[in-house]
Amino acid sequence: MIRRPFHTDSGGDAWMLISQVEHARLSGALAAAWSDAIAPLPEPREELVAAVTRHDDGWLAWELRPTVLEGRPREFLEMPFDEALAIWRRSIAVAQNVGPLAGYAVSGHFSILAQAAKDREPRSFAWLDLADEFLEEQTDLQAQWRAACQARNGAEAGAERTRRAVDLLRFFDFASLWFCRAPRTEAETIVIGREAAVTFRPEGKPESPEGTAAKPEEVTVKLDPWPLTGDRLEIGVTGRVVPAVDYANPDALAKAPSTDVRLRWTLLPG
Repeated sequence: MIRRPFHTDSGGDAWMLISQVEHARLSGALAAAWSDAIAPLPEPREELVAAVTRHDDGWLAWELRPTVLEGRPREFLEMPFDEALAIWRRSIAVAQNVGPLAGYAVSGHFSILAQAAKDREPRSFAWLDLADEFLEEQTDLQAQWRAACQARNGAEAGAERTRRAVDLLRFFDFASLWFCRAPRTEAETIVIGREAAVTFRPEGKPESPEGTAAKPEEVTVKLDPWPLTGDRLEIGVTGRVVPAVDYANPDALAKAPSTDVRLRWTLLPG
């Protein structure tokens, strides 16, 4: 779950809670509109778009009853590692059922996250053992899926497609998080592996003077170079807005007064 700072129309502090599944759907909308102009989606294209769209489906069960951390709704970056691994494995299982390219892409994405967490700071031996077990398991699975892709596309093409599938899934994931995690006022460049990059440049007023959500027509983001089909794309996510108070437990969070809010962006060449 994403915990986004939010202010109500009356000026009160709140949090907008955006599910990982909703964030992944936004990733998928970007992938579905991709033009291949700067970094082509590997074939079968529909399989990778499905992988991007569903790469966080493992969160479905957890998000029915989100937990809290020090009184705040727990964000995805704050998950205990063993719980995160279980969620990642469920997401990979969903992708595996889509196809070998999808399985490889989602597994590769979470393997990179696991390795980065392992490298970031010292951990207990038990924690490191969990990370190593996950990485070894995913290496074996990726070998199977790579072989299936190579059988379908040829050895060289299969290896290239699996590598590019991971790079593009991670790009769409990062781009969606850029939109979802906070109002943006500064441009940011997001890379696609070693191939290319796209700069996202917000224009207009991302927030009103009171800090409440902008009206849909006020939120425009220009992309350079333009990587999508057509000359514009409308995207959005829906989140649950709850008061920014101290929640004693998941029951208190579940019973909190809430409002569903839709955030929208218009993407344009820029």
